[in-house]
Amino acid sequence: MKVKKYTADTMQEAMKRVKEDLGQDAVILHSKAVEKGGFLGLFTKKQIEVFAAADPDTEEQTKPVQKENAAPLPGEKDQLLGKDLRDGKLEYRKIASGGSSLKLPEPIEVIYKELEEQEIGSEILDDTVQELLTFWFQSKDHQNEEACRKEAGQILINGLRDLPFNGMEYQSRFIVIAGPTGVGKTTTIAKLAADCLINRQKSVAFITTDTYRISAIDQLKTYAKILDIQIEVCYNREDFEEAKKKFEQIDHVFVDTAGRNYKNGQYIQDLHSLIGMDQDMDIFLTLSATSKKKDMRDIIEQFEPLQINKLIFTKLDETDTFGALYEAAKLSNKGIACITAGQNVPDDLLPAKETLLVDMILGGKHERSG
Repeated sequence: MKVKKYTADTMQEAMKRVKEDLGQDAVILHSKAVEKGGFLGLFTKKQIEVFAAADPDTEEQTKPVQKENAAPLPGEKDQLLGKDLRDGKLEYRKIASGGSSLKLPEPIEVIYKELEEQEIGSEILDDTVQELLTFWFQSKDHQNEEACRKEAGQILINGLRDLPFNGMEYQSRFIVIAGPTGVGKTTTIAKLAADCLINRQKSVAFITTDTYRISAIDQLKTYAKILDIQIEVCYNREDFEEAKKKFEQIDHVFVDTAGRNYKNGQYIQDLHSLIGMDQDMDIFLTLSATSKKKDMRDIIEQFEPLQINKLIFTKLDETDTFGALYEAAKLSNKGIACITAGQNVPDDLLPAKETLLVDMILGGKHERSG
């Protein structure tokens, strides 16, 4: 059985479309009030969103319906839902208040609430539930919450299949770490350089263009001393070009950038002018996992002119909510290179994988090492 989603201005209109499309034996599986359209959150329109399907067992409809006050038996649920649709007997009061007229199957309801708590957006959430409902009626194991959870994980993983999740490949000589202030770029760049130096046996060096904070320069110089590598501080484009020539024999040069207010478009232009962004550069946008979902969207849009290769997420040890990471990857159409979860260099650095991200979302917390 294929589950379909319908959106209409009223429940009557939605029911009419369901009947026309799926026939009189269709059943309403789930419905809720949603807001569509609008601009910048204004002038939105309330509509009804309905998940429906053809009755999976039409033979059940020939059996007598129980008395009105009797609770339906498990095997008769679809029969009664089908009759409710045909008779127009739905709970409009609940729908008008934003609730659902008919409860989801319990295992799917549990997963639905978990994904909501993980701040998965409504569009991805609805698509996931739609596929789960199809699975529920088609699979012999649909009564098993473990099977539903496994299916939900696969659905979410499939949503990331076209994005690169193959870790830090260090394909270019220059690794530029960009992002807003306070996300931990300097510590992240030290972790990446240490990983490249120690685990991959490559020669590395630092360039910092973060001349706005003396503490940032001192911090990176400390890491350079610990790793026994060279560092150059660049105040302008001429300094940067000289540093590039100085490090011509270095395998990978890690470039730290200033983390000024990302809402200032001039900052992005200045960064582009300072570094040049040539073909031998990989640019990683660094985001904090603790950021609000809307802020992540705004940051990604603001940094888009830099032609970001992948995302890096920091501070995963400071949150148990990971839905925004999933949506950021989808929104930017970029993969996630790596994630960091602590201050230890280079230990608290993990390659990002679709399976890891989805496990974190469905598991509710990141399995921290150490």
